[in-house]
Amino acid sequence: MHRRSRSLAVLAILLAGGTAQAEPSAYCQRVSKKPEGKSGYAVVTLDANSGRLVDGPTRLSEGDRVQFIFEGKNPFKYDYRFAVTSQPLGTALALKFLGMIPGLNLGDLVATVPPGITALAVVHCTTAGEQQWQQEILKKISAAEKRSPDVAQSLHYLDVANAFLEATKPDALPDLAQICESAEKLKAWPHAPQMPDAFKQEVDAIDALLLRPTDNGGQLLNANCKIDVTTRTQQAMNALKADAARYQAAAATTEPALATSSASIQQLDALLTSTLGREDLFYETRFVSASDEPTGVRVELFRRDLRNADSPERSVGSLDMELGKSPFSLTAGVVLSTIESRRLVRQPARVPTEGNPNQVGLRFGYDEDSAVTIAPAVFLNARLSDNPRYNWGASAGIVTAAADSTLRIDYALGLFTSFRDVFYLHLGLQAGQRSSLAGGFKEGEEVPADLPDPIPTTKNWKVGLLFGFSLQLN
Repeated sequence: MHRRSRSLAVLAILLAGGTAQAEPSAYCQRVSKKPEGKSGYAVVTLDANSGRLVDGPTRLSEGDRVQFIFEGKNPFKYDYRFAVTSQPLGTALALKFLGMIPGLNLGDLVATVPPGITALAVVHCTTAGEQQWQQEILKKISAAEKRSPDVAQSLHYLDVANAFLEATKPDALPDLAQICESAEKLKAWPHAPQMPDAFKQEVDAIDALLLRPTDNGGQLLNANCKIDVTTRTQQAMNALKADAARYQAAAATTEPALATSSASIQQLDALLTSTLGREDLFYETRFVSASDEPTGVRVELFRRDLRNADSPERSVGSLDMELGKSPFSLTAGVVLSTIESRRLVRQPARVPTEGNPNQVGLRFGYDEDSAVTIAPAVFLNARLSDNPRYNWGASAGIVTAAADSTLRIDYALGLFTSFRDVFYLHLGLQAGQRSSLAGGFKEGEEVPADLPDPIPTTKNWKVGLLFGFSLQLN
């Protein structure tokens, strides 16, 4: 049998105690059910081990409230933290139980109770003393049969602990209520073997009673009565003797193993104590309102492996949610402006004189004659409408205009219209500083021969029309 399948089978048999499996406790039934969605909240379900969105929307209208449900937790293997509230769940245990506990092969220790013999009518036992002797034997055998499974179970603690840890080894647990019930029973399970020597002494006492030649009144037993009782109880006595021998042999192995694993047993006990009783054992819930943070929320999931010493906390996933649509957007694009972006230069030109009408000299001028400039721009836009296809609003931005051989920053203000919040068209005004001649000079005048560089200029604010387009960045 596969190791994990065998472990699960051992766990099921031993926790059931040889009888029909009881219903999980009210606590286990409660914590194993997924929380219900709260009225007025949109429910978003995430897998606690991967951060994967299981169910629910990721974009909601402004003002909506969200209930996050984290499912699939394995509290017997990981310590979880969900950064919606950034509040850790508590101090975790570095559990290395699987590697520290020896695996004992005690799968055959579960006692099989033979058919009941207390109702047997032994017809050859007729005297009061013989009947009392018969009833005492049957009563003691019945008591030993009832005690035998308890002794067997007490010898199985390490096997059950290993089977439980093997069953909770996967990230996703198959049957939450059953796992919870198993954890509760394991927490209450007695660690030390329960009196295997005393059980053998009890069985030996029954055997001695069967071999006794007299009844309870001190009279010699009728031979047929004695043979009848011995024959009818032989199957039960053989089973009890075999159980007693196995329990003693197993105890000789179990007791040293328990002593060797005492530290890991204490860790397992501490883990079960810290987890059982919590209402968020398998599911956790968080609530978030978008009214104060309309631009969205980031959910991050972390976990730490409890079964590896000094294991660090690791991120297992994240989810970005847009809770409402922000009225602001950032875009970048290109604009056309009517503000001149020209550079003052000394231009060669004819400077006629009386003696030389074709004389060439220098005049004040500009290096280009275009009245329209093209420049990159970045806009901050405020949406004034709310339409899924197109919107409009106001925008302010900066334009990186090349002017006077330098990169200057101009300012823009105007209106925009957008298409599906991706493509934006802008119309407005652009304002920026530009250089003009100073010192009383005018454009087209001859440059005095003794005028040194640079050309005397002054800066003036100019305003022009702006038209452009941009694409959303955020």
